[in-house]
Formats: sequence, C-alpha cells, structure tokens
Amino acid sequence: MDFLIGSNGLLGTALKKKLKPMVLDRSVYREWHKKECKRKVLDFFKGQGLKKDSVVYIASGIIDSNKEELLRQVNYELPKNIIQALREEEIKVITFGSILETLLPDHSAYSKSKVLLSNFLKNMKSSKINCIHVRLHTLYGGNKIHDQMFLGQIQYAIKHNQEFKMTAGKQLREYHHLDDVIYCIKWIIENSHSGIINLNNGKPIQLVELAKSIFASFKKSELLSINKNNLASSEIYEEQIPHKAYYDLPDRDHIDQITQHIRRNLSLKT
Repeated sequence: MDFLIGSNGLLGTALKKKLKPMVLDRSVYREWHKKECKRKVLDFFKGQGLKKDSVVYIASGIIDSNKEELLRQVNYELPKNIIQALREEEIKVITFGSILETLLPDHSAYSKSKVLLSNFLKNMKSSKINCIHVRLHTLYGGNKIHDQMFLGQIQYAIKHNQEFKMTAGKQLREYHHLDDVIYCIKWIIENSHSGIINLNNGKPIQLVELAKSIFASFKKSELLSINKNNLASSEIYEEQIPHKAYYDLPDRDHIDQITQHIRRNLSLKT
C-alpha cells in the first residue's frame, strides 16, 4: 500500500487522482513535526499495512512566506521526522521541493525551508529507506490557479479588465503540466532512482513572451504594461538539461496549453 500526505494542493490532488494512494487525513499527521511523535509515525504506518517497497508521498506544503515558523514545521520538520521514523523500513519516501532551492536559495522563507530539507537529505546517514526529493518547476493543469502566482495575477487582470504591470520579464521559467509530472514521478520510482532530482523539461519560457501571448489570445493586450527598464538580473537563469523521464513524453506547446488552462478556469468561475 502507498500513502499520501497532503492531498489538497495541485500536486497532491493529481497524485491522489492518478496514483490512488491511501490519503492521510490532516488530523492524523498534524503533530508529526514534533520530535516526540516519531514513534507515533512508525506505529501508524505499521498499523496501516506498510510493507517493503511501499511509497510514502509527502506533498503537504506551505508557500506563504509570512508564516515562517509554520513553513519550517510543515516543509522541513514534518518530512524530516517521517523519514527518521521510517529509516529502517525498505520503502520509498518522496518529498517535493522547488527548483528555486538551487537557483534562488535565499529568495524567500519558502525556499529556505526547502533548502533545509534538501540539506538534511544530502547529509543523511546510510539506512534502508530510499529517499527521493523532487525539485519542481511551476505547475499548471488541474482545477485551480493560485492567485498569488504569476498566472493567477494574469488571470485576475483578464477577468476584471485591470492593468497588469510587470517587469521586463526576461526571466526564464519552466512550466510543467501536471500529467507530465505524474508520469515522471512514476518513471522515477519504476527506474529505482534516489536522492535529489531536478525535474527539468528543458523548455523554458520567457515570462514576457508568455504574458504577451496570453493577453493577445484574450484580445486584451492593452491591459499589459511592461517596464522594459526593470530587470531583476538575479532572477535570470540558463536553460536546464531535461531529465531522462521527459525523453519519452511528447512535446507540448506550453504557452498555448497554459492559455487554454486559464480560459477553462475563467469559464468555471463565471
């Protein structure tokens, strides 16, 4: 039996739908970030049929950088305690982070909390457990777009006919469809990978071109205001080498599919 901790976010919802693990209720693991709960963690999984080669997906996470202590508890202490509690079990534990851990490690409290987890995994002593930490890029697909994200802000501007102000937008970002990410996670498990994995598709998009295309598609280009002189050089990064899991996947026109995703999402909201 496989297990899922955190099923409400974009990734957790997709994992639940596609991979059919047992979903843990929030009340079960609410206290698991505390050191004294490690025995409870082990007892719980043993009682639920944990066996050799079971997979525990930890997709719970907080992104609000204003809640630094909560970020540390959920993004670092919780997965760390679960891993330590299960370290002598011949299972896989898969945690999820952000590519910003390597590109902009001090960018936010969120990034810092994920770096803590990565560093813990790098320094783990040898044990029976197989830990896989997947660093993700920006996800799209599913049934929602987070309002605070770039796409969510664009969606809001289009819906309310409001001006959308942005920087020069020369930053490169990878966007990954949820279906592709789930395929890659399965591929990683089936091919017995371990350690820290940067899940790149090697198809970065310049943010300004993404914004231009979306607004033009909705015939609202006049809403887009680009400050060509405002360029945050620290946020520009080079194209990344694609992970092997992407080799067999068909190419996607991400800009077109992101646009259609926003269009569908707006139709659901009206």
